[in-house]
Amino acid sequence: MQALHGNAIVGESDPKLSPLAKPLVEPLRITPDSLDLEALSKLWTATTQPLRLSIGYEVSLVVVDAAETHVAGPPVRTRRVAVVPTMGPRLRAVDPPRASLGDDVLVTAEGLTAGSVFTLARERGDQAGPAEGWPMTVVPTPPAPRGTVRLALPSGDLAPGARRLEVTATESGLLVGRDSIGLAVVPRVTGPAGALAKGVPVDLDTVHAADDVEVFLAGKRLAPADVTFVSAVSVQVTIPPATPAGPTEIVLRAGKVAGPTAVVEVAP
Repeated sequence: MQALHGNAIVGESDPKLSPLAKPLVEPLRITPDSLDLEALSKLWTATTQPLRLSIGYEVSLVVVDAAETHVAGPPVRTRRVAVVPTMGPRLRAVDPPRASLGDDVLVTAEGLTAGSVFTLARERGDQAGPAEGWPMTVVPTPPAPRGTVRLALPSGDLAPGARRLEVTATESGLLVGRDSIGLAVVPRVTGPAGALAKGVPVDLDTVHAADDVEVFLAGKRLAPADVTFVSAVSVQVTIPPATPAGPTEIVLRAGKVAGPTAVVEVAP
């Protein structure tokens, strides 16, 4: 302790300094560190040998070399001034929180401007598309209530599952704010309009299906051998012969999310 007290500042010229610590931006400073009871208890627990009378010290500084060399950018050539009327957009709620292609999504938001753009984040399983996300479609009619905006999904081949609905606001070409909220994309049966024959493979028109798709007919899960994933918008199924004829409820589950109930006609 006396030696550390007498050599509390170690400069670059000190012979005791390791070459690994050079060059020094500033001298190292060695100061006592008062360890509280919790820190001492952790030390006592970590060691298997009795501890001698000890004291803690703090040594500064730690020099971390940057992995990349800073390169200054070009000077400002054109000055742009953006007048921002708000602190940026804020998404408060989304209704419904689960949607498919064809559903209107009502988003409650604050601070939206004419330069606000809504996108749906990409997820694994999506088709090739923009890296920044899928642009959402703004639905102008019927007019959305004040403080809300009405949106629709851009495509039926988006993979199912939870995603981020993002809004980005720009003014005069400058980013002035962004925000996000959760939205689940769920699979759904959209057709066919005609009756489904029993005992033979038939094609279902779907949106947002995936290769792990499951089909529930009248509340019962079809056997995996009776379900074939063709694409996000087409699933082939075989209706069991024992299924009663007439209108029957059908539900898809894919990407760990289940979609809404649809009704199909089963042929006699």
